Amino acid sequence: MAILRKSERSKMFKSLIVSLMILLILGNTKCSESSKNNIITENIEHPPSVSSTDESNRDLSNTMSFKGKWFLDKVVLRSRMYSDDLPKNGEVHPTDPEDYLGYEIEYSTGFMRFGNEVFYNIEYDISSITIAEYISDGQFYTIGTDIFSRDSGIKIDRMDEYEHLGEVPLIYFQVEFKEDPYLETICVPIGTQCVMLNNDTMLVGMWGKIILAHRIV
Repeated sequence: MAILRKSERSKMFKSLIVSLMILLILGNTKCSESSKNNIITENIEHPPSVSSTDESNRDLSNTMSFKGKWFLDKVVLRSRMYSDDLPKNGEVHPTDPEDYLGYEIEYSTGFMRFGNEVFYNIEYDISSITIAEYISDGQFYTIGTDIFSRDSGIKIDRMDEYEHLGEVPLIYFQVEFKEDPYLETICVPIGTQCVMLNNDTMLVGMWGKIILAHRIV
């Protein structure tokens, strides 16, 4: 076993001290950078991921509610290809929406009332549709679509926020009936597809004859 001289031991000891000091300095630097990075990351606020459609629906739903009682007033729109007797596929129309003018419709949680008939076990599917999409999909006559104009006397919700009326979003809701094998086929003549113009006015139907409905206070 080799015996180190005193001078050599002293030199090795100094080298060891220097190495330990370097390690301590490097360790403190890395810890400081890591802590700094963690603080920056924690302070960044990431907005929730929400699609534009969902955000639009949320805004509309906050301002209007379709639930309540409605009065079926008059026919205001008619599709271009609509015939009172025969639709395009040659089958006879089971109902004429105009026959139900003067009826009441009520929408509530868990049920829908049409006239004196009450339908339970339902759900509502709520989305949005622009005025341009509604007119295009319904293939309505140009005459009649003036109910969407700024001079019609009907105040369409949020219409002042858009330069072009066709871009204005409307609440579109559908009534869906849950499947029940013990129930016969449910047939509601109209009122299962509607769009709201404002909190007190809506259009009943998406194609054919469209009825203007007013909220019953």
